[in-house]
Amino acid sequence: MAGLITKPSTKPGPADAAGVLESVLAAMIEAHEQMLAIAGGHRAAIARADGQGVQACVEQMGVLAARVAELELQRRDIVASLTRPSRGEKPTVSVVAAGLPEPIRSRVLALAARLRDLLFRLRREMGVIKAATQSLVAHMDGLMQQVARAMSQTRLYDPRGRIDPGGSAACGLDLTH
Repeated sequence: MAGLITKPSTKPGPADAAGVLESVLAAMIEAHEQMLAIAGGHRAAIARADGQGVQACVEQMGVLAARVAELELQRRDIVASLTRPSRGEKPTVSVVAAGLPEPIRSRVLALAARLRDLLFRLRREMGVIKAATQSLVAHMDGLMQQVARAMSQTRLYDPRGRIDPGGSAACGLDLTH
């Protein structure tokens, strides 16, 4: 996959690792910006009730999510190589950056802040998409229930449009012929 940050065969020094961390953070920002753009397209596709558009957005998000997962593993490896975490402690990029020399410290902190902002925006956008999807599904469910009720000649459906197991069917059998 193009743009993948590869691990060097030898253990990098702190300056090298900090440079790789900077590259990984930049790649994560790029991927999350793409996800944010796709989320906007996803929301628009839901508003148009465009099933194919929604499917395309979901597929694109899946590809990017896999890319982000790879980058996150690399980020964790780099952070681990730059710190000596105590038991159960997960060091953040900000904690790691505090131990880096200038000017890379400032660059890493700026990238981390930008990534954090993107993550908040993406989380908010995905919440909107979730609510829109739930609303659309509820609307479609209601339409299907109305159709089922209208099409039911035997009145086997309850007022919500679901089959009523306790309902009786009106039927008769003419035995005179």
